[in-house]
Amino acid sequence: MNNYKQSNYNIVFENDNDGVWIYNTFSGDMFKLDDNVFYYLKNNKIEELSKNYPDIYNSLIENGSIIKYNIDEIALLKYLNLKRKYSNNMLNLMLVLTKNCNFDCTYCFERKENSNFTLEVEKNILELVKNKIKQINVLNIGWFGGEPLLKMDTIKRLGRDFKKISKKYSVEYYSVINTNGYYLNLENFEELLNVKTRNFDITIDGPAEYHNKSRPLKGGGETYHRIISNLLEIGNKYNINSLSSINTIINLRVNVSNKNKNILKTWMQNDLPNKLKNIVRIYFAPVSIGGEKNSNAEKINPLDTIGSIGKYQNIIYDLTKFAQNLGFLTASGTMGLVPTYTACESENENRYVILPDGGIAKCPIIMNRLGELDKKGDIIITKESEYIRWMTKDPFTFKGQFKECESCKLLPFCVGGCMKNIVKTGNKGCSLFKNDFNEYLKIVKLEKMNLLKYETVKG
Repeated sequence: MNNYKQSNYNIVFENDNDGVWIYNTFSGDMFKLDDNVFYYLKNNKIEELSKNYPDIYNSLIENGSIIKYNIDEIALLKYLNLKRKYSNNMLNLMLVLTKNCNFDCTYCFERKENSNFTLEVEKNILELVKNKIKQINVLNIGWFGGEPLLKMDTIKRLGRDFKKISKKYSVEYYSVINTNGYYLNLENFEELLNVKTRNFDITIDGPAEYHNKSRPLKGGGETYHRIISNLLEIGNKYNINSLSSINTIINLRVNVSNKNKNILKTWMQNDLPNKLKNIVRIYFAPVSIGGEKNSNAEKINPLDTIGSIGKYQNIIYDLTKFAQNLGFLTASGTMGLVPTYTACESENENRYVILPDGGIAKCPIIMNRLGELDKKGDIIITKESEYIRWMTKDPFTFKGQFKECESCKLLPFCVGGCMKNIVKTGNKGCSLFKNDFNEYLKIVKLEKMNLLKYETVKG
């Protein structure tokens, strides 16, 4: 008798004209199947598969599509979820350096305020890091705003201190940044590299005439050509290969709505400089309603959004495939390649959003203030019931809003869904991709193949 069985989290899908593939949401890996192997899996003939195709059988074990017969995958997933959620080996701090911004985006999820980090808050953050540094292996800092590059002096100052402390205690340190790109010239880019910023997320929403309306300067003014000029300046000195050698990525985010969905292909083909193919990865995200109270995102007309998840997924797949055919590396589906076993970093105990006045939150979108950072670098939770609710989400009860999670093949992928959505609506926070997951898998497959080709060329 064979001691192995199929994983409950296998999804078999046909990928256009490229045959049948199997994707495992637990491992995040996928495998192309020939007809005979597909037949054995479809009919659960695991022992015959092991005898007739031993190499493929072993590969399917390696990628998690076939598992030991006595493994309880739900119990294992719950264990990995709890292990990740309450692990202390990483300190993840998202620093909201300012609530100010030089842009006035029509769909911004933040309520703009004239508030910035003070030197006192900076000192408190350093005390927090010093308190934690001996217990962690990784320090991950997010530079966030408003527009974080308005506080470049703070980034340089704190970044140098984080590097020094991490080096002293042999802790891995890196940072990420979300920026509108207006001030991301070569000088600032290299300053950010110097403080180990390894992931840059920049937004451009299509051609200049559209982008300048959806993402104008505060008080009015164009922004598109300044961002493009900055990226080209960086591209004159760096490319994807040289950035990859220092584990650095520049992502170009395109927010998609009903207003721009039909102009993005023409923009990518005719207006987006070809030189950017050598410096950025492009990905597409939906414009959505929701954010802080009184933010622009709360005022969006629902008719301007893409609408149903399934409809959006078809659009994102089409745009991603088109971008790849033009020669761009894309990043829309790559989050599915490395499962983290939590729905979001905000559910992890050692992850905090630090607000400009030293307040503590868990989510950078709704900025749900739950406590304060004191002068000793201690986090004082003042809204205990809300914090406990946030930290004890348990989709493995399979009750109430989590009832359908028990039979859902996406459970390892979304782990009960977005806590932000659960808090705001009281409903489940299912994955954006749930209703049409096969289309998402096509994106993952496209990007995996594209990255493999890139790695081959780079090597």
